[in-house]
Amino acid sequence: VLPVLVATAALPETNAVFSGSAFIKSIQDADGSYGTTDLGQNVDAVFAVRAAGYDPAKDLVGGNGPVQFLTAKVAGVASPAAAAKAALGARALGMNPKAIAGIDLIARVNQGYDPAKGTYGGDDFSQSVAMLGLACTGNTVPPAAVAALKSTQLAPGGGWGFGGFADPDTTAIALQALLASGTPKTDSAITKAFAYLKSSQGNDGGWGFDPSESNASSTAYVIQALIALGE
Repeated sequence: VLPVLVATAALPETNAVFSGSAFIKSIQDADGSYGTTDLGQNVDAVFAVRAAGYDPAKDLVGGNGPVQFLTAKVAGVASPAAAAKAALGARALGMNPKAIAGIDLIARVNQGYDPAKGTYGGDDFSQSVAMLGLACTGNTVPPAAVAALKSTQLAPGGGWGFGGFADPDTTAIALQALLASGTPKTDSAITKAFAYLKSSQGNDGGWGFDPSESNASSTAYVIQALIALGE
């Protein structure tokens, strides 16, 4: 998310980027969505199109595009993480996340914040998405939220995950959330997470929940984290 929104550079794999963008466009439906009515997955597609150097707001089918789809779906967004992801999608589409069909997505993120615990959700992934949604739309992430995410980092490996087990996806997005929220690259939480990502890389060069079975999604999450780190 961080590199998508702030630092898209010249991409060497132009054929893959073009073909991937063309595929996303090819599955667009009449309501403006990209092959599914799930808002979160549509926001992922918006990120990809924007990162490829195209304006997803210009992807239209009969006058409908991701802007119209997001506007129609925003009322159903409830959790802080979902609101944060929708806010990031709005940002990538050139929309104001505080004013979409009369709804303030940033306010919805903050409404779910527990100041006593410093949390936006019950798991590290949701916490990270909420923090990214605030930081990458120019809003403040409370120091207590940063501290809360750091406190759940797993020892001794340095990753984040579910049920006491680290995974590359959660670690990658937690790392991005900390960096976006102002945590320096030299912070021990960052350096430990980086070490975890290096140690969990599979023999084929990719990442996955099972180190012996890499997948494109997990690998892409980690690549985003590595770019955010300046690697």
